Amino acid sequence: MRKLFLTAALIMSMTFISGCGSTATKNYAPYFKDIQNMPLTWTYQNDAEYAQLDTCQVVHDDNDYYEISIKYTYCYENENCSGDISKYRFFRQNKDGVSLPQYSEDEGKTWITIPSWKDKDAVARMQDPNMCGHYPNFAFHYNPRAYYLFCAAYKQAFGKDYIDI
Repeated sequence: MRKLFLTAALIMSMTFISGCGSTATKNYAPYFKDIQNMPLTWTYQNDAEYAQLDTCQVVHDDNDYYEISIKYTYCYENENCSGDISKYRFFRQNKDGVSLPQYSEDEGKTWITIPSWKDKDAVARMQDPNMCGHYPNFAFHYNPRAYYLFCAAYKQAFGKDYIDI
């Protein structure tokens, strides 16, 4: 009887501890509403983005640079995406071998450079609250969701994985 009581107490305490340690990250499905052409590209706590691969278009491609666009669905509130918004994001990159990709949320009026994942110092600076890099400012400083959507769009547009510069 004592073993049963101790086992029950242990299970209850583990449940309590794991609940307290939870980060409230939702478990989003790997595809939006089971549509295979809409994979999950990014998730953070209550938010997620799904790429709409069939909307990917090469807007421009020549010897100097390329530009691609893709529609994505942004989900919030819960893992069933009860709230969602679909928008376009544009990407471009010079073909000089040193220029980093850029993204635009306003159809190319404003371009923001996506830092290289290989530049660990730049990534750390952009995530440092003292450098205005904490999460609420990601849209202006460092946006990993733009990078992940870019990688999905690049693969869809050119048929191969993007290799970081």
